[in-house]
Amino acid sequence: MLCKYFSETCVLAEQEGRVVGFVSAFVQPESPDVVFVWQVAVDQSQRGKGLAKSLLRNLLNREACENVRFLEATVSPSNNASQSLFKGLARDIQTTCHTSECFSEDLFPGDDHESEWTYRVGPFENIEEV
Repeated sequence: MLCKYFSETCVLAEQEGRVVGFVSAFVQPESPDVVFVWQVAVDQSQRGKGLAKSLLRNLLNREACENVRFLEATVSPSNNASQSLFKGLARDIQTTCHTSECFSEDLFPGDDHESEWTYRVGPFENIEEV
């Protein structure tokens, strides 16, 4: 669905005709200076090589993101890989990464869903391509 309706803000990585990475995102209609990253996925064979960060940088350099100054995503407390990704992106582009609770765990049905925290990276301008 995101690729169909938000193709300008979704990024796909292929290797030898095989999908090895993907970022789905959209520019928030009520906040056109914010791109929200819905999902980052990297094939196990490509993990630890910086692909996820490269996909995010590619996203931020797209024409659809020319007015974007912040990247946001929600991350659960146990998702250390995503936390490192967004903090590392902020460090690499010399900006900040602020976190705040977005959805508390009591908003989710059942007892096994963690809270979701917003990771907000920025402000930034003109992220150089990797």
